[in-house]
Amino acid sequence: MRFNSKAISKVIRRGFSLRLVIFFIMFSLIIQFSFTGIRRVSAQQNDGKGIPIIIVPGIMGSRLYDDKHQLVWLEDSQIDILFKSLPGIGQKIKFSSENNKMKVRGNYNKQNHMSKELREYGTRNEYKAIVDFLIEEFPERDIYFFSYDWRLSVLQIADKLNKLILCVTKYGPGKVDIVAHSMGGLVASAFMKKFADGSAQQVGKIITCGTPYEGSPKTFYVLLPDRIQFDLKKIDKILLLADSVKFDPEKIVKIFFDIFSRVFAGLTFEVKCSFPSMQLLVPSLQYMEKYPFVSSYVEGDEYSAFSIARDNYAEFLSMIFSSNKEGEKEFNFDIYNYITSDANDIPLTHYGKRYNYLASLPNTYFIVGINQDTISSLGVERNISNPSSFCSRVEDIKIDTNGDGTVPYDSATMMGVLPHLLSRTGRYFEIAQDHGGTINHYKARSEIKRMLEEPTTASVP
Repeated sequence: MRFNSKAISKVIRRGFSLRLVIFFIMFSLIIQFSFTGIRRVSAQQNDGKGIPIIIVPGIMGSRLYDDKHQLVWLEDSQIDILFKSLPGIGQKIKFSSENNKMKVRGNYNKQNHMSKELREYGTRNEYKAIVDFLIEEFPERDIYFFSYDWRLSVLQIADKLNKLILCVTKYGPGKVDIVAHSMGGLVASAFMKKFADGSAQQVGKIITCGTPYEGSPKTFYVLLPDRIQFDLKKIDKILLLADSVKFDPEKIVKIFFDIFSRVFAGLTFEVKCSFPSMQLLVPSLQYMEKYPFVSSYVEGDEYSAFSIARDNYAEFLSMIFSSNKEGEKEFNFDIYNYITSDANDIPLTHYGKRYNYLASLPNTYFIVGINQDTISSLGVERNISNPSSFCSRVEDIKIDTNGDGTVPYDSATMMGVLPHLLSRTGRYFEIAQDHGGTINHYKARSEIKRMLEEPTTASVP
């Protein structure tokens, strides 16, 4: 807004007081700055300087609110608050027909137009690093953080992502880039497949970091009850797990916090199994074919053991997930099959291995964590005498030194398909870091920057 000095002088000469003129100027400035502030935080306007970037976090990476707008799932830095509300968390987040919607906030806010105190970082410290990094490195781009109800299936979450992309592209350059971590990569693949003829065409690039394309045995380690017994006979299990994380104090604290939260917060086996999202995070059929579990049980005086692999894996999963009364009684792999098929629902295969839909696209990039102790297989004990109660518990774990500590290498690489197809294209990068490091470590962030800046490949090799 411009002020004409001659006009102001004329106003003064006509008898208006100087105080009134000053009021007029201050009022005009307030109006100007107020509308400027609205423009800067609105997702419905774009500065036109670059393609916006949407960050998609992994499971449990978004803050959740109940229908009374009370914060239910908190960030790691609010453990003190979490302890105050521990007893009610399990029931608050258990998924059911009555409790099937949790609220999120901030999806449509431009994080680069907000102070660090007001930015959305989700519940994981690693997302603060990537949000701030992208804002600093790409000042010409708008940065969005896509929070979502991570209890839902990836197909339901994909619908929410679709709405955000439609809004962002409507008022912007018509394109967005996506940087996804962990389960966020599965959300991105479901979105790209489901909306292939629509808003998926407005996605410039997708970068996934540490995504469990073939699931992870650690999911069972988190799901199954009695995974660590509180007696001296089982202390070797705790020491084995501590050794697997190389006695990192922060990670060991998280181990015991998880145990405490399971016991006191009600984050029980039944609560976790109620999440539809969990059914895509368990190992896939082809993963189990290569790394079968060992199941043992005692019936009377007889001890038996057998492998859980392709032939009986679905039955094993049905037994686990049917413990949730409102869950499906028979486990199926429909969503996995959907995101590993092409537009005509023909399975995508490479030398006999199914691979995710994202690998068939020319605008996708992958970061994989390696050289970290990672659970590759499990030994479980089944309760044959009382199948309606806790059906299984983890009795043994097998750890390999190949993976990111959470996602095995074979899962992150789609059973080896990714390095075979993309190792010389610049679209595939391995980093010797843990699961969080695949998006947080400075080398990972540098690769993300490079991937976002380089031209898109014309076709899939």
